[in-house]
Parts: sequence; C-alpha cells; structure tokens
Amino acid sequence: MMSVLFIPLLLVAFLVGLIGVTYCPISLWRDDTCPTVYKALSLLLIVPAVVGSYFSSFHFQYYLNPNTQVAGWPIPLAIFQRDTPNGPWIDYVGWVTDFAFLMNCVILLGVSLIILWILRVLLKRSVRKPARPSEANGARS
Repeated sequence: MMSVLFIPLLLVAFLVGLIGVTYCPISLWRDDTCPTVYKALSLLLIVPAVVGSYFSSFHFQYYLNPNTQVAGWPIPLAIFQRDTPNGPWIDYVGWVTDFAFLMNCVILLGVSLIILWILRVLLKRSVRKPARPSEANGARS
C-alpha cells in the first residue's frame, strides 16, 4: 500500500508547480530589465515539459513492491495490484487518471520555471548597478 505521505507530497508538488507556472513567467515578463533570453527560455520550456510529462505519464512504470505496479510518474495514471505473485493484476483507476497528464505538465513546467526565475534573481543581484550621480552627490545638494 502506498505511504500516507504520498498524496500530501503530490499536492505540495502540484501547488509548487502551479506557483511556478503562474508567478514566475509573469515576473519575468513584467521586468523591463530582464534579458530577452530569459523570456524566450520561459516559452521554450513548454515543449520539453509537455514531452517529458507525456513520457513520464504514459510510458513510465515502476513497482512499489512485487505485487504493486504503478503506471505514470509523479502523478500516477493507474495502480495495478495482485493478491499473489501469480495472480491477475487488478487495476485501480481513480479520478486522478483524467488529470494526471495535465498535472504532470504543471509540475514539470512549474519546477523548471522556478529554477529559471531563481537563476534570474541570483544573476540580477550579482550584477551591481552603478550609483547615479544625483544619489552619490545627494548630501551636497
């Protein structure tokens, strides 16, 4: 049986992905000083996120134990279980199946956009802006 922490961890991952998909691109696109490279990367990350979530959702299977097989990652499409090692596989397909591909897209795209946003913030802070002459001579005015 799956761990009790599995569902809350998936919910946290989905919420982090949702924040990444909504907040990070908006903050990159609204910043006038943001280079075009970051804006282009925020759009180009959509393609690998969709391709990656397609393969992780529909072509990735793993075993939790010898009698439990999961199809799809990080949000599973289906869970197959059997009572005995030679018994038939019984599938459990829940409400998540309909939304698993979309949720995996949101998680993968959101995490990659958060990484891009963090990289932009760190690089922006490392570049020092020269002081304006009016600010440097502010005490003399």
